Amino acid sequence: MSNIVSMFGQELFDNNEFAEVFEAPLWAGASLTAYRVPTHKAIVDADGSPIAVVGSKYKLVQNRDIVPQFEVALKQSGLDLSGIVRKVSTSHNGARTVVRYRLPAHTIQIGKSSDDLVNLELSLLNSYDGSWSFRTMVGAFRMLCTNGMVIGKNFAHFYGKHTKNLDPQQAIMNVRHAAQTYLENAEVWKVMAGREITIEEALGFFEKVAGGNDNVMYKYLTDAHIKYVGEMGSTVWAVFNCLTDWSTHAASKKTKDENMSALIQKREDKVRQFVPTLMKMAA
Repeated sequence: MSNIVSMFGQELFDNNEFAEVFEAPLWAGASLTAYRVPTHKAIVDADGSPIAVVGSKYKLVQNRDIVPQFEVALKQSGLDLSGIVRKVSTSHNGARTVVRYRLPAHTIQIGKSSDDLVNLELSLLNSYDGSWSFRTMVGAFRMLCTNGMVIGKNFAHFYGKHTKNLDPQQAIMNVRHAAQTYLENAEVWKVMAGREITIEEALGFFEKVAGGNDNVMYKYLTDAHIKYVGEMGSTVWAVFNCLTDWSTHAASKKTKDENMSALIQKREDKVRQFVPTLMKMAA
């Protein structure tokens, strides 16, 4: 599921779309000989339909609780929320949720072109199947190509497994540092935009990222590179945009459409690993 909503009353957004989920015992075996599994439990919706199976120590963090708390932190952060847009995406039968907030009031020009603009973007991740820890991240959204620009570190210093030690407030309150992190990275992107590299250097980097030059990812990156070089020259910024183009837009034959938001997040984590290398290339 993916939807975009605008400003809503006294709250930033209408959070009624986040339904409550519940913990339930997990049973195994046939009906007459069924037994309770002590090491695991089920996460179910209001109708009792299963969403996920998790370990017995898993601590349930409800979207309907954590998202409004995060938005309170947004309102108290000092960020300019004018025109803020929220996009909610779920996957894996509702077990994984990504909430992205785009802040157009925090727009920065990166390259020489007046339309090479990025917006500050904040993301909140939560899962009911234990696949993701609760975490918050800062990034950006490039308006011209609608690529999600990842930043090489999480602004939330805390992101941990769903256990009894989970304290989401540690992550939520770090939203106050988002603007500074964004500004710092935008300055790096500007350097990338002015740093020219050879086509051979770019292809070598793509081969490293893709794990070879004979796979689908490598072909996607090299094809995208032709487009971005034409737009912004053979720069490190063009290379970076190839990676974010792949993470945001590349199709997948193995992933169902309803699970693409989870795949995009996985790809962004992969891109994030190579941001330090790109920064060195731009130095």
